[in-house]
Amino acid sequence: MARGAGGELPQVSTLARGLLPLLGLQNFGENPRFLSDVIAPSLDLFDMLAVTARTTIVAANVAAAAVGGIVFPELLVPAGELWWVEWYNVRTATLGAGAAIRLRPSYTENSLTSVVLGNAASAAVGEQARPFMDRRTFVVAGGQLSADVEALTAGPVNVSAAAIVARFRI
Repeated sequence: MARGAGGELPQVSTLARGLLPLLGLQNFGENPRFLSDVIAPSLDLFDMLAVTARTTIVAANVAAAAVGGIVFPELLVPAGELWWVEWYNVRTATLGAGAAIRLRPSYTENSLTSVVLGNAASAAVGEQARPFMDRRTFVVAGGQLSADVEALTAGPVNVSAAAIVARFRI
């Protein structure tokens, strides 16, 4: 690739359609402006390696009796493990007379910090709320998949959860 008079790399003005995904050149969502003399393809093997560690975990009902966080004992990451959470969903039972709820999926680190994993969902009488995570994430040992109840009328309401995770020993 020809360099400029001062030895600088040539500036890329536009890339061919499909070249960025093929070469994996986007960096933090931005297209590169300069291109090196050497272009080497890369292949992300993480998903192929994670498939052997993947499992589905279904958590039993937990009663949401007030606004705040609720945790599911089955979704606590044990010591010596790291979980790659590929999919996570919380779900309420069908709400009875006078009940209403708004909740969102989250995870808790060290029993203190709640990290939001998706948008909130609401439900009223005769409905179910089913919010799900909108991004994949790692959860470290001691972390726990949970739900944040933002509004609740005429509780308690039973909430269950399910997750597809890849479990890695660390």
